[in-house]
Amino acid sequence: MRYAARILCSLFLFVTGLSGAAAADTPQAPLVRQAPPPISQTPQMSLPLWLPSAEQKQEAEKLSRDYFAALDKADFAAAYDMMDEVVRSRLHQENYVDKKTEMQNILGALQERTILKTEWVGPSKNAPFPGVYAGVEMTARYANASRYCGYIVLYQAPAEKIFQVMREEINFIEDRMAQEISKEKSPEDLEKTWTEMSGRCKLKQRGEP
Repeated sequence: MRYAARILCSLFLFVTGLSGAAAADTPQAPLVRQAPPPISQTPQMSLPLWLPSAEQKQEAEKLSRDYFAALDKADFAAAYDMMDEVVRSRLHQENYVDKKTEMQNILGALQERTILKTEWVGPSKNAPFPGVYAGVEMTARYANASRYCGYIVLYQAPAEKIFQVMREEINFIEDRMAQEISKEKSPEDLEKTWTEMSGRCKLKQRGEP
C-alpha cells in the first residue's frame, strides 16, 4: 500500500497531510516527509513577556473568526484578502484558492473547530517586520479527517488597527488513511505518526526546543 504524504508549501500556506490520493511513483514512498524549517519571513512564537491591549485582543479575535468563517464557507477569495500584503504579493490568489479547494475536497465538511490558545509577540528588533504578532493555535474535526491541527500567525503593522494573516500551518491525516496505517502497520504506528505531525501544530514558548 502506498501512502501519500501531501505537502503544499508557500510563503504563507504550509500543509502536511496524509490522504488516500495517489502517491509518488516510488513504491517505497515515505509515510511522512520531513517538513522544511520555519519560513524565515515568519517569526517563531518564542515569546517574551508582553501583553496586548484589549483592542488588540478584540481585533485579533475578530480576524481569526472571520478568516475561519471564510474557509468554512469555501469563500477562499475572501480569506485571501485577509492576508498580509507582503504575502499576497508573493502568493497569487489563484494558487491559494486551488490549494484550499484541493484540501477541502479531501477533508470534507467541518464538524468542529476548537481554538486552543493565542500567544503574543510584541514589537521586537528580532522580528522580520516591526509590529505585533499573534499566534492562534487550534484543532478541528472534519467529515474525512478526525486528526487535524494547526495555527495561524496574525500581524499588526505599526500604527495600524487591523491584523492580517501572515502564515498558516496545517497537519492532518485522512480517516481512511489512518485506518489503513493502523491495519497494515499498527495502532501504535498511527499514533506515533500523528504525534510527530501534530507536534508541528504547537506554538513554542521561550526556552522550548
